[in-house]
Amino acid sequence: MIKHLLFLIVVTSLLSSVVLAEVSLDKTLTDVDDYYSIVFGENTIGGDTFVGTGLTLAFQKYNYADVDGVLEGEVSGDVAQIFIGTPCNSYLEAVLGYSCAEWPFEEGQGVAIVQNGNVYITGTTSEDRRRVGLVLSSYPDIPELALYSFIIVQGTTLELDQLTIIPGKAEDEFVCGDGICEPGEAFLCYPDCNKQSCFQICQEEGYPSATCDVVSSNTNIGLCVDGKNMGLQYCAAGNVCCCEEQDASSNEPPPSMDPASIEQSNDPDAGSARAVVVVAIVLLTLLVVIIFIFVRG
Repeated sequence: MIKHLLFLIVVTSLLSSVVLAEVSLDKTLTDVDDYYSIVFGENTIGGDTFVGTGLTLAFQKYNYADVDGVLEGEVSGDVAQIFIGTPCNSYLEAVLGYSCAEWPFEEGQGVAIVQNGNVYITGTTSEDRRRVGLVLSSYPDIPELALYSFIIVQGTTLELDQLTIIPGKAEDEFVCGDGICEPGEAFLCYPDCNKQSCFQICQEEGYPSATCDVVSSNTNIGLCVDGKNMGLQYCAAGNVCCCEEQDASSNEPPPSMDPASIEQSNDPDAGSARAVVVVAIVLLTLLVVIIFIFVRG
């Protein structure tokens, strides 16, 4: 009985951890209460306040919750929050893993993601963030929010019914080398999004040859030993782009040949003469053997 009870406790704990790890946007927004805060990140501009206002009204309408709006730094990081900010935000950079220079989304793409019970809203422009706000403010009526904890809102309008919602992907979910540039993949796979191959990059660097070498798990094996390492962005996943001075096949030395063999290979009559000599030696040997047999007999 005790074993069964322990087993149930372990299974329940595991299931709980899975559920917590995959809390949807809908579930998170539905659970927003008075203890949440809408936090405006540094460099907040006017358009972001529209997002905060829309969410405040939505929480009052659907959750009967009064959520205050504050500026970043006015509340503790432990406070449950709906964070709204630009991609060039040190706090968002720590959460999402993208620096300002490496922001992988284009204009017309806004992002909403749940992490540790908080919701983070960002996008390339203030209009992109407003589009995300429109979607989240209507969370009871958006079925996609019940399916995902990370979404990308695409569009160029502020009409809710004309916006497209697609699931966001983590870095390890992209397939580099499939020829498809997905939202969020821009700085993870150059061949797919920038349409530049390892060979093209090496040509721009002044190298006539290039290879995509597999990255070994053995750290003692160097990368691009005979060339320049251009990194992992220009080849398929798990391969590093190596620029080389010349084609590896051109480095193979020609087969060594002594002068006599070179001269012989260049003389078409030399082969025939050699064959005649060999036949004569064989016949002479046979004749000597026959004479020896008769003499002994």
